[in-house]
Amino acid sequence: DCVGWNVNAGNTFEMGYEMNNNVSDVSWTDIYSIHSGTRGVWRRGAVTIHQSAGGTVRNVTYNNVHIEDPKEYAFHFAILKTEYGIGDGVVWSPGKVENVTFNNVYVYHDAPEGSEMWGYSEENCFENITFNNLYFNGKKVTSFEEADFRRVENIKNVQFK
Repeated sequence: DCVGWNVNAGNTFEMGYEMNNNVSDVSWTDIYSIHSGTRGVWRRGAVTIHQSAGGTVRNVTYNNVHIEDPKEYAFHFAILKTEYGIGDGVVWSPGKVENVTFNNVYVYHDAPEGSEMWGYSEENCFENITFNNLYFNGKKVTSFEEADFRRVENIKNVQFK
């Protein structure tokens, strides 16, 4: 039950970046991103998971998501190495994201940068991703292409229903 308006920095509804421990059983319900980011190349999105540390993110559910005015990305999901710190003395290693479900998601306007989902490697990847009732501009979509995902790499077991 949250409305987000994001302007100059960060992401509207974000998981990341410095999750060096495991994170599990997260639920986002009835979230409205009415404006997200500024036009640029900073991976700013309305709904994001940015895993740039060694933990595993698992069992994440998004229910009833509305994205109205994305200025960069509608969705940006990545496992990556960044300049963000993960703690003194911690040695960086890539993480993993698994078991993410999207239920009843509506994107009302095209995002200039589209959307992205990419893992760091075949082993450090996004796995078991399900989209139930994903709509772009009023049309139900059943593929990454129809949903304007412009980069999709190191993803395993994705379903559009």
